[in-house]
Amino acid sequence: MIEFIDRIHDGSRFRVKDKEKAIVYQKICQNPGITRKQIIKQLKLRPTSVSNIVTELIDQHLVYDGSLQNHGKKGRPEVHVYANFDKFVVISLYVVSKQVKGVLFNIKQEVLAESAVRVAWDVSNDDLMNIISDIVEALKSHVPALSELLGVGISFLGNVNHVTKELRFSTRWRNIRNFSFEKLEKRLEQEVVVYTSLEAQMEYMLINQPDYRTGGILLYHWGYGVGASFACDGAILRSASGGIMEIGHTMYDPNSVKECVCGQVGCLETECAIWALIDKLDAPPAQIPEEEDAFQIYFQEHNLKTNDVIKKAAKVAAYGLNTLYKVLFPSHIIIESSFLADEELYAYFLDEFRSRVPTYIAEDIQIDRLETGYRGEIFGCTYSLFVKRFIKELTAF
Repeated sequence: MIEFIDRIHDGSRFRVKDKEKAIVYQKICQNPGITRKQIIKQLKLRPTSVSNIVTELIDQHLVYDGSLQNHGKKGRPEVHVYANFDKFVVISLYVVSKQVKGVLFNIKQEVLAESAVRVAWDVSNDDLMNIISDIVEALKSHVPALSELLGVGISFLGNVNHVTKELRFSTRWRNIRNFSFEKLEKRLEQEVVVYTSLEAQMEYMLINQPDYRTGGILLYHWGYGVGASFACDGAILRSASGGIMEIGHTMYDPNSVKECVCGQVGCLETECAIWALIDKLDAPPAQIPEEEDAFQIYFQEHNLKTNDVIKKAAKVAAYGLNTLYKVLFPSHIIIESSFLADEELYAYFLDEFRSRVPTYIAEDIQIDRLETGYRGEIFGCTYSLFVKRFIKELTAF
């Protein structure tokens, strides 16, 4: 999260001394033990400005003085300065398979505590409210004595209405309808911000990859379900109603009678999502893991890349990506999939995708895979909590 600090005032009206305060604080975060003299030299700022800024940051308990440098030698000793990374902490809630996991961490992304609860597929709204509240309360007990909890960031799989702050539907929990994060916020007495998992992952990639803030970036997920997130020039495409980028629930086969978890028939997910393939593969369903990381291991151990069911699924998933591409025409595609760690199947998937792309642009598409086990949503869903507070803290006195 340290990477965003120098941009904290971008897009708003700010003074030069506000920007200077932000970059000095970032420099201290990135260089533990740096001295005032080194800050002046590296940032080319006036000594008086640096001295005043560091004094302000110390008064705010954002940084503190440490040991002396050149102590006992000729000349005036210099004081090392360190960031107080535990000044502000946040709680992040995210979903892995049917587990809700919680993490307490600081501005440096150091994990201070973790918690996880497996949630039954038929959980009710009230039960889910209790489970989430219990996780948050357990993590709050680990907040350091002199730290301030800024709030709770949530990244959930499903259809999230950002206006009403509701989880309208989730393939993980079929009975959940219009789960209210607003009620959760009142119960916890903490600010709660909500993302879909893919939006939160995209947010984190935009923070850490400057190149992603220019042009169109499409994140495509093929695993337990199929979904996507899209950003243009650093802004994530969102819908007030939450119904956006639901490529997995678009019509694939109008003649199909296969029911999707969304309640419709013929959806793209019914042909390629893990939940739909479990009954089609040549093994007892109980032996096939639903959790994506475990499914990837199972996939490799059983050499499923040549399985006809998997090959068809790859073709359908490529069809979904192709549809999104022709609607959005991103300059960069990032693929996240527990299926496509296998190089042979990945090549097949790309061939199927490119075969339906207009020839005049087929060679210009940049495509990358996200590394296995990427959990950027943990940090992406709490980004706005840190931004909101640091805009205030890094405004000069």
